[in-house]
Amino acid sequence: MRAHFVPRIVIPLLLGLAFINAAAEAASLTAWQLTTPLPEGLAAHTMTATTTHVYALGGVGVDAVYVAPMLPDGSLGSWTATTALSFPRGFLGAAVVGRYLYVVGGASAVDLVKRRITIPQARPQR
Repeated sequence: MRAHFVPRIVIPLLLGLAFINAAAEAASLTAWQLTTPLPEGLAAHTMTATTTHVYALGGVGVDAVYVAPMLPDGSLGSWTATTALSFPRGFLGAAVVGRYLYVVGGASAVDLVKRRITIPQARPQR
């Protein structure tokens, strides 16, 4: 049986930032502004956040996990690599619940990850 091959797709990504105007009757966004770019281009990755940090996880053929602090003006500080995923996967989901970061599903280069949920040993920074 021949293995399925998913080509590695790399799309350079600069993370955009817009502020929500909560004073308006209906929430509206200010103009988008560039903030700190990711260390590498990612495709089919996921992002989640705590109250103080933003996480970018995985992507097609990528097991990297990056974290950046949210600065007082709403922009992001420098991205740093943290503990990688257990294997490369894209099209995954992630959520922060309390002090834990959960990663679920996704697709590796050869298979769908259907029922696996992973939790890192370390708790995310708050």
